[in-house]
Amino acid sequence: MYQTTVSLIAATFGVALLHAVMPNHWMPFVLVSKAQGWSITRMLTITGIASLGHSIITCVIGFVVAVMGYQVTRYVESRIVYLTGIILIILGIAYVVLSRWRRVRLQTHAVHSMPKIASTRFEGTSDSAHYLSDKVATTSLFTMLCFSPCEAALPIFLAASAMSWGILLTMAIILTTSTLLGMLALTTFAYRGVQRLKFERLERYERELVGAILIFIGIMVIILH
Repeated sequence: MYQTTVSLIAATFGVALLHAVMPNHWMPFVLVSKAQGWSITRMLTITGIASLGHSIITCVIGFVVAVMGYQVTRYVESRIVYLTGIILIILGIAYVVLSRWRRVRLQTHAVHSMPKIASTRFEGTSDSAHYLSDKVATTSLFTMLCFSPCEAALPIFLAASAMSWGILLTMAIILTTSTLLGMLALTTFAYRGVQRLKFERLERYERELVGAILIFIGIMVIILH
């Protein structure tokens, strides 16, 4: 019994870390933070809250799986997980479409304005303009992560169904802590790395690139599942 308990806890820890490393979990937070001009503190706050929501939903489903059996696991894998890809694709399309629309609008305005003023306004757009409101961006990230439960952990909860509720609660705490720390660490490293990169030629199309990457990640999530 002791060896089984240790094995289940170790498996929960490993699965949580591996799940957090997946780019479709942490990369959208870094990309959207860059596009919205968020500080690292704001990004980590949003990431932390979303990670807690993600872990809580995973644990709730895990408890249900432990009680009701494998059919719940199959339903989650075949239905709910696809919402993650759909949300990422919609968010990416929004960035691309709104960015292109604003660019055309500014170019049209520049034709009827003084060259110097038009140039100043256009060049300042990349850093100052937010194509999505912070509320919409935050809600999209939170929903995306919460509707992407760690399905790999569900069979572990199923295997632990014969254990006590204390063991299940311990697994839930380990899952939540590992996911939270993993997400915060990865987003921090990625954020600092992105801040150091300077691609002047690409800055004008920064949000289109962010949108394209989000769309790609969303499509890959759907395909891989």
